[in-house]
Amino acid sequence: MERTRIISRYISAMLLFTILWSLISSVVFYFCFPTFYFPFYPVIPIYFFLFSVLIFYKIDEKNRTPQNRMIVFMGLKMLKLVISIILLIIYCWFQRQSAVELTIAFVINYFIYLGVDIKTWNVSRPVVDEINNKEIGNDIVS
Repeated sequence: MERTRIISRYISAMLLFTILWSLISSVVFYFCFPTFYFPFYPVIPIYFFLFSVLIFYKIDEKNRTPQNRMIVFMGLKMLKLVISIILLIIYCWFQRQSAVELTIAFVINYFIYLGVDIKTWNVSRPVVDEINNKEIGNDIVS
């Protein structure tokens, strides 16, 4: 029950952040840096939102020790980076006229979502560790 509440709170918070970030960044790019705005810009934050939720689910999938959870977190972040670079290269290969604009917008969004993911990871990790230890029957080790 507690785990479901944590997951739903995480998804709600990330969804709210994605909506706000999409609106703010779209307005800033459209009015302040119109060369960096392109019609499907809002797809980029949605991509990072979906990836963040997928990573959270994969980390929470099994009862893992905190050390294993960190390894899975870092591995999935590396996978996210590799997939993002591949998608960016494919797009830039076919749309060379807007490659620089997309790359800049993509990198900005990548680092914004990376910071948010790390922050939420650090906030939710102690709570998840406590729940896992109660479910496994272990004492909490500080």
